[in-house]
Formats: sequence, C-alpha cells, structure tokens
Amino acid sequence: MNCRDLQTQAVCLRAADGTKVSAVAQYEYGLDASSVMLNASTRFTDATGNVLYDLANFDEVTVGACPTEVECVESQEWTYSIDNTGTTTQTHALLCIGISDGSTIDIVQSAIGPNQWTPQMQEWGVNIQAAADEAGLLWFVDVRFRSPTDPSNLNGGGGFLGPPSLAVSNQLTNMLFRYVNIQICPGQPVPVSAVWKQLDAPQGNVVREINMTTDGAVLGPLQRFWMCSECGREPVWYLEDGVTKATGGQIPNCWEPCGTITLTESPPDRDCQFFFAEACDNVNEPDNDDNWVALVTRRATVCSGEQIAVDYFVPDSNDPSALVSYELIGEFVDCDTGEPVELPPQPCEDFVSLGKMWHLNVPETTGTLVEWWADPNGPMSGTGVGHDNVSNIFTNTGTTMEHASGPADRSYISPVFSVEGTNASDFLTGMGGLANSDTTGTDQGKLSAYFFLREDAQLRDGGSRTGERGGLWLDECCTGSLELVEERTIDTTADERGVFDGTVIPAGIHYGEALISDLSAWWNLTLEASLDGGATYGPLIGYDIKPTMEQIPVIKCKDSGLLLNAITDEVLDPENLFCENPCSSDSGNTPQTLRIAA
Repeated sequence: MNCRDLQTQAVCLRAADGTKVSAVAQYEYGLDASSVMLNASTRFTDATGNVLYDLANFDEVTVGACPTEVECVESQEWTYSIDNTGTTTQTHALLCIGISDGSTIDIVQSAIGPNQWTPQMQEWGVNIQAAADEAGLLWFVDVRFRSPTDPSNLNGGGGFLGPPSLAVSNQLTNMLFRYVNIQICPGQPVPVSAVWKQLDAPQGNVVREINMTTDGAVLGPLQRFWMCSECGREPVWYLEDGVTKATGGQIPNCWEPCGTITLTESPPDRDCQFFFAEACDNVNEPDNDDNWVALVTRRATVCSGEQIAVDYFVPDSNDPSALVSYELIGEFVDCDTGEPVELPPQPCEDFVSLGKMWHLNVPETTGTLVEWWADPNGPMSGTGVGHDNVSNIFTNTGTTMEHASGPADRSYISPVFSVEGTNASDFLTGMGGLANSDTTGTDQGKLSAYFFLREDAQLRDGGSRTGERGGLWLDECCTGSLELVEERTIDTTADERGVFDGTVIPAGIHYGEALISDLSAWWNLTLEASLDGGATYGPLIGYDIKPTMEQIPVIKCKDSGLLLNAITDEVLDPENLFCENPCSSDSGNTPQTLRIAA
C-alpha cells in the first residue's frame, strides 16, 4: 500500500459508557467512504495526529464528527421519608402508605428473623419502588441512614448511604438511623401517612398497628448538570463542573433547562406530627438512680390535632443504631434532675388573638468566628505584624476589617463570643492543638459574629490579659455599614485588662467584629453584656448565622396560656415575641453565614 492508496474519513469512536473521541480514519483505497465497516488495516489518529492504539476500549465507529448536543439542565426535588422505628423484623406485616391523591400503596414485609434491620429496609425500598412504578408515580425510592447525633454525616451506616445532602439531612429531624428516602418531582402525588400493621401469619389478622414516623415535604437543593444526548441513546450525565460523570443516585429524576425551573407551591405535609424526647425510666425508684433505665426514647404522635399515641423505645441490644419497643415501668424523667419530662401540649381549642407580633428566629447553634494571625518570628512563622493600634493593622472595607497581611493563619468557630475560656489550652484546642510556644510573641486576633440584644445594653471585653490593644467595630441592625465603636490605643495593664469597657449598644440584631493586637503572649477577647448599667455582666451569645425577625399572627390559649403561631400551631417562647421590631431597619433578611478562613 502506498500513499496514493489511502483514504481519510472523519469518524467518531464511542465507548460503551458513552465516552466519545473524534478521530481520523485512514484506510485502503476502494473502501466505501460512507461505510463504518472499516477493515483491520484501518489506522485511527486523533486531532493532533497521534495514533490511537487502545481501540479495544471503543465498541462503535460512526462516520462524521462526534455529536456535541450538550445541554445545561437543573433539578430540584421534594424529599419524603419513612422511619422504621417501632417495627419488628421477625413477623409478617403490611406497610400502608397514604397518597395525597387519595390512593394508597400497600407493601408486604416478610418475616425475616430477629434484628434483621438492614434486610428489612432493603425489602421495603424495593417493594415501595415497585408499587410506585405500578401506580405510575414518578418517585425514586432508596434506603438511607441518618445519624441523629451527627446529621452532617452523609457517609451513612447500617449498610446504607447517608441523606442526599446536608440541607435535606438538617430538616429530616424525625429520622432515626435507617429510613426510606423518597425523591419526588414537583407536581407529583406525595405520601402523607404511613401505617405499619403487624400480621398474625398465616391467617393474616392484624395484631398490632402503629403510625410510622415520617418527614416531608423537604425541598432539596437546586442542582445543575450537563446532559450529553444523541438521538436514540440514553443521555450521558455530568455534574456541574462538566468533567465529573454523574452516577447512580446522582442522576436526577426530573429536570428543566437551566434558568427555567419553576416549583409548584409546597406539596402537602404528612398527616401526623411526631415529638421525640430522650430521658430515663426511673422504674418507680426515684431515689435510686443507679437502677434507672437510660437512653429511653419517647415518641408522642399527634394526628389531626389529637395526641393519639405515646410510645417508648430503647436501643436494640444487638444493634445500637436500631430502636425496639419498650414498656415503661416507672416515670419518664430527666436523667440528671429526676424531674418528669412533660408531654407536648395539647392543641389549643379556645383562644384569643393577639394580632401580629414580631418573632425572633434564633439559629439552632451558636458560633463565633475566631481568626488568628500568628507571630511571624515564632514557631508558626505566621503573617502577624508588629504590635500596634488595631486600626493601623486592619482596614475597614465597610463590611469587614481586613488584616494587613491578608487571610488569617488559623481560624475556628467558637460556641461563645470569646476565644473560649481564660486559659491557653482552650485556645490551643480551638486552633488545632498547637504547642504552647506558638502563642508567644506579637500576634493579632479577630472575633466576628451576629448577636441579638432584647434591650439597650453595655458591652465590654471581659478578657484578662496585659499588653493588649484592641477595639470593637459594629454594624448596627445589619445595615451593611461597619463602624468603629470604641478602640483602646494604650496597652492594657494589670489594673486595666479589657480593651473596651461600657460601650452602649441599642436593642436589635447586630453584626460585630472585635479586634486585638497582643504584645508578648497569647491573647484573649471575651464579649460580655450588661442590662443594668454595668452593675453585672453576662456572656454575649454570638451566631455565625444571622438571626431574623418576622411578623406572624399569634394566639393565646385560654386554658394553658400558651402562645401559638396561628398558622402553624407552633408553640412560641414569649422571650422571642415583641410588639415592635427591636431593630426597625431589619425586616427579616435572608440569613447570612460566616465562612471560616482558609
């Protein structure tokens, strides 16, 4: 074969997984140029002329350039979930799921054997998916594992993956360990109830019936994908980065072109509410707590405004990540105090309206961002600068104070508006277990957090260190303007150890940054508040997520005196209700979150 005997043809090599490579085929003169039945002597080269030798990886050759039909799509789905708490695995049972369109799905549970929680849930997942498919429901059903003590764990356990995302996990508060996870496209019928019926096999008589613990509707995060499609073929999915292939449960069940997705109003929630509490059974021996049964979980079930059941559970002796039914012997009491743990209040039947009131929404967890610029000459070889007034080291950008050297060397979230405590070990723990020697020398620090004052208050630094200068910058009512409140430009001494003292701050939601420059050793900042003109001070609670205020209609129950949200029936804490907005310029903005420095 010589050069004039060769023909070339643009082709597309395709692998079984959908991967495609554009190439040029060189073949002997006389072969039909439109044919893809290229002979064994055909040579393939890529766009740069390199010969492709790994042809065994490709199972198809098509004439012409590779298709480039790639579409940006996005997906957002509703999540419903069903927990298996209270069931057994050694008996036959029916799981009856009520649907929002009035229909029901009934699945059968086999008698697998004692403590077979993973096989039980595997069977549930398969059977619910099959029943949903038969009913024409666009559901994606799988089984997940949510740790109630660590909702952020998405790796799962008990043989199953964790929740689909952290955002979803944080809202599935009723899910304890193994549960059925149901992803549902907007507009589809959804589950609103679930009843587990234990059967007396083989007769099939119902011998026990319980309302299953459920959660939903929970709106999952908006996710973006790239979908590569060709006529007559299954699409190949890529995550938002356009490089990583989506696999298995990552592939969405429903999608729309990017920027066009619209959600219907929230679908129906479940029929029943579930209230959990964990305490002890005092076994009728209130003065002998050594005999108490600990780790008893109580579930109160309220359906259509009526408390219909109170059930108790303890961990399975063979599997602590499963709960089995327990019969209470004595009283359900607080394990530390021995005081009875009251049931949730009954719904309010007779009430008076208090009109609209301002309600404070406080984040569930506290958190203050602590940042540290270490001594550049010390073991850390950090980015701190020479000791000086903090206003000479940090620059006010209008929304934050930026250090002259850029990002901090170390940072962490403290549960209080403080570097934590009054000893070096607490500081070292927060900063990642550094050596004591790393805290010596000149260094700088900053504490940043949102906080709420119910009334005008005086703030001070309750720290107790010498050789420090610092100050407080405040964005009053979170208007977006950070301004200096008070700064100390003389080093603290044994007699004067706080870098600011007695600063008066108005009531409301604020954002603050407290700064410090230390002369010789580790530093301390501890913000404290006084409501009595400085006579007494208490800790100031900081949040890494901004508290918000919203106006809601409030009713007061005549019999119990409880205050309720007139729309949701949520019991309200009087401490979080106000006739007027304490910070008139704050109207319940979208919560903002601080980020830990890299």
